[in-house]
Amino acid sequence: QVACTAGFAFLLMPSHGLSGYLMSIIMANIVAAIFSGLSSGAYRYFGIHFINLNKLWALLKYGIPLIPNTIMWWIVNGINRPIMEVFLGLDAIGIYAVANKLPAVLTMLFGIFSNAWMITILEEFDKPDFNVFFNKTVRVLFFGISLFTIVFIISSKLIVWMFAAPNFFVAWRYVPVLTIGIL
Repeated sequence: QVACTAGFAFLLMPSHGLSGYLMSIIMANIVAAIFSGLSSGAYRYFGIHFINLNKLWALLKYGIPLIPNTIMWWIVNGINRPIMEVFLGLDAIGIYAVANKLPAVLTMLFGIFSNAWMITILEEFDKPDFNVFFNKTVRVLFFGISLFTIVFIISSKLIVWMFAAPNFFVAWRYVPVLTIGIL
């Protein structure tokens, strides 16, 4: 993939500049995906005859409502820093970056759990006790995230004091709000 990116970049960058570089990355990823699919034999698993419309519909009913949520997270995470820079200055961005580290840990832990959980949900979906399993897991998950949130809030002052420069110590005040926002 690196060789493809470099090759496409040498071909496209002189005439297209930065757009050529971006195109080279996209084209290299396409070449790598095709190569991986062909060399692994994964192409055997693609085809219309493998589609179960009932399961496809169930997945779409589950996944489509998540799209606006994901788009909004993407927009909020992408636009908050430029807005802060305009209205609050660069110092505020540094304080925000430090304060956001603890909630980012919570998000990372949830992401790891979420990936594993999605695989388990797919395996357990058709079993008779799926609803009990799902509800119990959500309750335990919410309890665990709530517990981490409380620990982060209580210890935020100490953690920021230990790991951040003195200029950014004030960031501990914003950790509770950001952590509750993640919860």
